Amino acid sequence: SKDKRKGWLRDLKVGDKVFIVSSKGVLGSTKTLAKVEKITPTGRLNVKGKQFPPSGSIYENYRSTKLEQATEQAIQDHVSNIEKQKIIREITDKVNSGILNKMTFIDLKVIESEFSKYE
Repeated sequence: SKDKRKGWLRDLKVGDKVFIVSSKGVLGSTKTLAKVEKITPTGRLNVKGKQFPPSGSIYENYRSTKLEQATEQAIQDHVSNIEKQKIIREITDKVNSGILNKMTFIDLKVIESEFSKYE
């Protein structure tokens, strides 16, 4: 067959979920959950308006964008990580707005002891 995909990419069908991992160099990377929109006869994959070669990786301008397998567990981890980041942002915003000054000594001691579990 003309389809050049290998490994888990070979089993993908239109509508299947995959992650798009975009590397931003020193700025880290972003991970987005998306669906396969189209697969060409040669195994090129259209995902979120981008066409990926059969290898699942695009390298341009010193940046890489690659497809990553989206297992049920990986999807759950991704969703809970997004939720976790949201809570971290909310807590950071509250701390920056001066909420700690309004808290009692006892409540501050509770927060301090929670932090110490992770140091």
